[in-house]
Amino acid sequence: MISVFLPVFLCQCPYRTPLSNVAYTLYHLSSSVFTFASLQKWSQKPAVALREAESAAVKARSDELSVDALHWLLSASSDPDIQDMVIQSVGGLPMSSKPRVDQVFQDAGDIREAHVDLLSSSLQRTKGSKPLPGMEIRVERLLRFELFIPHLWCDMYTLRRNRRFIDTSNASVELAASIHANLSFTVSVHKPPGLPSSMTFLEHVLSLEVKLPAIVWFNLVQNAKRSGAFDTVASTEHRYPLII
Repeated sequence: MISVFLPVFLCQCPYRTPLSNVAYTLYHLSSSVFTFASLQKWSQKPAVALREAESAAVKARSDELSVDALHWLLSASSDPDIQDMVIQSVGGLPMSSKPRVDQVFQDAGDIREAHVDLLSSSLQRTKGSKPLPGMEIRVERLLRFELFIPHLWCDMYTLRRNRRFIDTSNASVELAASIHANLSFTVSVHKPPGLPSSMTFLEHVLSLEVKLPAIVWFNLVQNAKRSGAFDTVASTEHRYPLII
């Protein structure tokens, strides 16, 4: 009995039996299948891991890549429609793209001139400029562009203060917020009397729980801060700084 089973369990055994031959055949077959399955799993894991790593790398640099792509597109074409698309797309970038925009576009003289023309062509030529019918969303994006790349006149104090104000009556909250987030409008001598201050407008927007881009919120808060919104509570009647 031992001589029958011994070769099955001890591969060093110098002789074979029919039972041991069958056992070894089954063993080699099962080990081959197991090895093949293991190789398949091993070969799949690196591919999945590589795709995940690639996706993570692209996501991590998505803001930079978007800015680079827009800059390349602007450099590669002088088509006004392309310029319009790039300028509006810059206005739709996330706030985290701002450092890359500063780095890539730098002075951006050409695009700033194109932006002035686009904004002017989107507004009614009246004293209290309003967006042309159907142009409200476009104007909003063009104003958000200025939060990334300043208006052409931003460094010219006289021109900045004489900038034509955009009428916010009947405007959407998003458009009004883009106007109040822009410093050149808050200091404009053409600002209509009775218009809410930056501090009052911020308080109003907070009460609406409206969703705005982060860069708009940031500039709204900055302008409200300039008007004293975050001075010590003792020196202001407004209590919403405590809420914030």
